[in-house]
Amino acid sequence: YTGFSDVNYACGACAGETKDSTCEECTGSTDDGCNKPVSIGANFKCYSNEFSDDKFVVKSNQETCKRLSGTSIICNKPYSTATETSYTNTNGCGPCAGVTKDSSCTECITDSCNKT
Repeated sequence: YTGFSDVNYACGACAGETKDSTCEECTGSTDDGCNKPVSIGANFKCYSNEFSDDKFVVKSNQETCKRLSGTSIICNKPYSTATETSYTNTNGCGPCAGVTKDSSCTECITDSCNKT
């Protein structure tokens, strides 16, 4: 949900230690390559939070979120009772991280829905 970096599509193994982080390997054939560009959906915006004075506060600037085609809009935000260690998302784009949903993080499904 945070976006794509500049990608060079190529044949062969992923370079160095990029496999499964910024590179994906596939098996194709000479008449049908498997490394086709993915289709992206429209960008959307979410608010991010930062921990300050023992609580989370909404940052004034929104994040531009990117997503794959067919992927729903999802923003997240911490509950008012969340702590710096219980809310682990790095920004407001996408779903709650891991097991934090419903315990310290909540999600919403419209553009810019996570301000309050």
